[in-house]
Amino acid sequence: MGLLNRLASRLGFSPKAINTVGLEPAFGFLHEPAKHQTAQSLVYDLQEPFRWLCDVTTIEAFESGVLDLKDFYFMGDDYRYHIETDARKRFLELLMRRFNVGVRYKGKTWKWDTIILNKAQELARFLLRKSETIDFAEPAALERSDSLTVSSIHQSLNYQG
Repeated sequence: MGLLNRLASRLGFSPKAINTVGLEPAFGFLHEPAKHQTAQSLVYDLQEPFRWLCDVTTIEAFESGVLDLKDFYFMGDDYRYHIETDARKRFLELLMRRFNVGVRYKGKTWKWDTIILNKAQELARFLLRKSETIDFAEPAALERSDSLTVSSIHQSLNYQG
């Protein structure tokens, strides 16, 4: 499981939504439990459509100086990157602010935790055959313009084939 999955799961929106609608967090569709993660495959599956929120927040964290490469370290015993405790706290605060931003959905302004709960309810209805479709494409809201820093990084990448 990636670092972003672990950090996003700490916010608790997906586990809370899954428990609220009565789904079993261990039975997912996309993720399989590994020895280094908990048996909450459905939690990670439900986070996946909202992963872009973590990705955008990560870019913003590096652009703003909230995170820096020195905040990460590699452990040879498990071959994964880890994040310093203070950096983790700073990032989670930034991520929480991102999830608390209102977004237009179904004619109203909702916070992302409410949308995730709504999507868990849609999934439960779909699994119980009370609905024939499920839509994880909406809402897809992103309002931002990349800074020159990100643009220059993208332009400076040298792809060699």
